[in-house]
Amino acid sequence: MKRLCAAVALLAAVLSSLPTAGPTRAEAAAEPVVNVKLVNYLGNQSELTVKPTDTYSLSGTGMALAPNTSYRVKATAAGLALYEGTTLIGEFPQLHLAPSKPNAVLSINGRGYLGDMAFVKENGRYVRPVNAVPIEEYIKGVVPNEMPASWNIEALKAQAVAARTYALSYAGATIDDTIRYQVYGGYTWHPNSTKAVEETYGQVLKYNGRLISAVFSASNGGKTESNANAWGGTPLAIFPIKDDPYDNAVPWGLTVQKTQIDLTGKHLANYAAWWDTVSEADKAIANNIKAWMKANGYNGKEIKIVAIPKLSLYAPLSGGRVSKGDIAIEYITKGDVKGDGTLAIRRLEFIGAPAAKIRALIGNRVMLSYLVTEVTETETSITVKGKGDGHGVGLSQYGAKKMGELGKKYTEILDFYYLGASLTTAYAKTEPTPPPTAEPTPPQPAPADQQTPDPAGSTPSDTKAPIIKGVAAAYVPNTNQLTVRYAIDEEATVSVYVKNASGKIIQYVQKDVKQKAGSYANRWNVGANPNGRYTFGIITKDLAGNVSSAAISAVAAKTVSPPKINAVSDRSTTVTGMAEAGAVVYVKAGAKTYKTAAKSDGAFAVAIPRQKAGTVLTVTAVDRAGNISRPINMTVRDKTAPPAPKLNSITSRQSTLTGKTEAGAIITVKIGTKTYKSTARKDGTFSVAIGRQKAKTTLTVTAADRAGNVSPPVKVRIR
Repeated sequence: MKRLCAAVALLAAVLSSLPTAGPTRAEAAAEPVVNVKLVNYLGNQSELTVKPTDTYSLSGTGMALAPNTSYRVKATAAGLALYEGTTLIGEFPQLHLAPSKPNAVLSINGRGYLGDMAFVKENGRYVRPVNAVPIEEYIKGVVPNEMPASWNIEALKAQAVAARTYALSYAGATIDDTIRYQVYGGYTWHPNSTKAVEETYGQVLKYNGRLISAVFSASNGGKTESNANAWGGTPLAIFPIKDDPYDNAVPWGLTVQKTQIDLTGKHLANYAAWWDTVSEADKAIANNIKAWMKANGYNGKEIKIVAIPKLSLYAPLSGGRVSKGDIAIEYITKGDVKGDGTLAIRRLEFIGAPAAKIRALIGNRVMLSYLVTEVTETETSITVKGKGDGHGVGLSQYGAKKMGELGKKYTEILDFYYLGASLTTAYAKTEPTPPPTAEPTPPQPAPADQQTPDPAGSTPSDTKAPIIKGVAAAYVPNTNQLTVRYAIDEEATVSVYVKNASGKIIQYVQKDVKQKAGSYANRWNVGANPNGRYTFGIITKDLAGNVSSAAISAVAAKTVSPPKINAVSDRSTTVTGMAEAGAVVYVKAGAKTYKTAAKSDGAFAVAIPRQKAGTVLTVTAVDRAGNISRPINMTVRDKTAPPAPKLNSITSRQSTLTGKTEAGAIITVKIGTKTYKSTARKDGTFSVAIGRQKAKTTLTVTAADRAGNVSPPVKVRIR
């Protein structure tokens, strides 16, 4: 139950097409084949046991494997060796087994698979099977491992369409059978889920003619979330925020005691006398916090949490899910003493931290979602309540279950959760294949965010997968790097990859690196990638082949320096300044926007029409990765002088000079060494008291606007 359909390939969804009540027909095409690398249940093995139910030909050799006979495939220096018992059949660079019948089953270490099977040597020492299986048979091995097969048929059909849509988006590529893509159990079919797959044969979801990423979670808690809120990026219309009346299945709550260890009466200098006898009140939460601390600079230290006096979650986004939080943690460390020899009580505090960081601290399986409904506090404890399990984007599995129970069809379920997506038949139906020649292994769907169980029939002596703990991720602005930290409890090969907000793996930070038990950190340079949410995936495989995985997200928020702008006047026809080299500089004037790219030295000049004085220009810079600076507002300065004032004639009997000029301008009248002033009225008329002047006296008059620009002088003689 769960999966994010390998967490998120959201950008496969684009703009709109109208929903339909049932599938539309695509051009007839052959049923695609999916290539699946088998990793999840096998791990890394240097030898595998295979057993066919029917004859399998060994391509290119003229040899065949006999029915119901056990064989061994072993990695050797030259490639792969095939044995029957202790007898060497042959040694090959790689093996390709093709069944004589389409319904034949090949068992690998006790788990059955249909289709062709290739075996290659991986990393110089492991045998890696790659299953080439028709997509419909692949989906039959996925659905019961992602949703309980006992659920109603309509929910299972919706899950089948989502799984098929996701798988088809990887046509032509090789995927694997882990949560990195979808959990594929091979021939772990169940009659109910098989029926759901067969009754939706070939059906996929498209949006504007392109496959969507049919993401889903266990429960949205009664309200769907947008992809942008969950992972950043552009909001997509198929993932609106809306109430979900069908999903109210997963309320959750947690209570944290403010005092975790009461130190009253304890001798802080003689802490050895009581250290091993005390433990925290909330062990699960305290252990999660300590694991996080050890992965973030406290490794090798024995820590006890003595108090959690502060915990709050707030700043809900448009989907109602919190985005920020505060937490304060008081702790003691064995051997960390003050000058007087008593234990030092330290404090770790985060204010306004991303909610994802708070959740990582207290535990992702303690706080099941970000849909927090209530935070209450008493003198002794803090209680947080919420709803949902998972990100809440796309299909809710519990919601689909409820809709099916209410008589809704799977098409209605898909219409509700993938708004506007159209149901299309992607390929034509082929002749039915006879039932497989063996009984399937019972499927075992895993709960959300938990490890898939070991395969039925496999009984290795070590069945415990490596424990990944202390997983945390953060963005370091000054180096433009994302850092992921984690710890493992046993020796394992570890792969760490980075996915972008659309769910695409864009880089492996490390791949199949052998690491001993301990804490590790990896850094990934964001470089020219855009700001947004990135997900680190961690996959471990121990020496017995047991596999575990974990994922954590962090937001890259690279700061783009705002442009530096030179003054702009109402006489300017360009906006000039300095910005990041290569950045595109945008100048918005009213409803119109003008742009240009900064040169290699950062200089830019954006051509604009002359603007009126007082116009506010908004200037931003967008770097090559699409990150946007904060906007800078620039007011257009007035550099245009008012026209020379128009003067009325004046006689020696008059004591006031009148005329007209720019409204609000200051009129200055100069007579010899004396100066007289007045302000023009709203209609531009003015009157300046100058007293009676002798005939033939010359008056020099100017007008100055509010910006200090002075008109050309005009002269008049007293009559």
